[in-house]
Amino acid sequence: MFNTDRYAEEVLLNASRTGMTPDRIILSIPLAAYGSIPRLGSYGYRAIVLDHGADPEGDGVIPADAEQTNFYYFFSQKRGIDKIHLARDRGLHGISVESDRSRKYVDLKPSSPRSLTHALASNV
Repeated sequence: MFNTDRYAEEVLLNASRTGMTPDRIILSIPLAAYGSIPRLGSYGYRAIVLDHGADPEGDGVIPADAEQTNFYYFFSQKRGIDKIHLARDRGLHGISVESDRSRKYVDLKPSSPRSLTHALASNV
């Protein structure tokens, strides 16, 4: 899944194969929750937390149906904080939070303790 350290490590390995040095890479964390199958679509961080009841401090997964056969995956605060440590350990230039132009994928207000931005800023 895109929100795991393993996936981030693969992306960094691919970047290094192209000649990029870690100190020139910024690890970007999307404010999106993606369904495990295409027909589920996607939601922003704020929507997955407020409208769908995802735990911002959890593991970044929430069932998409009552049968729990499909899921939404997102960067929870825990997953985001893990990426801070990964960025430090790998000597990356930094870390960022990524929204979108249509403003579908947005965070809660940064002052909210449930906000992803708040969690990242509090742990840098």
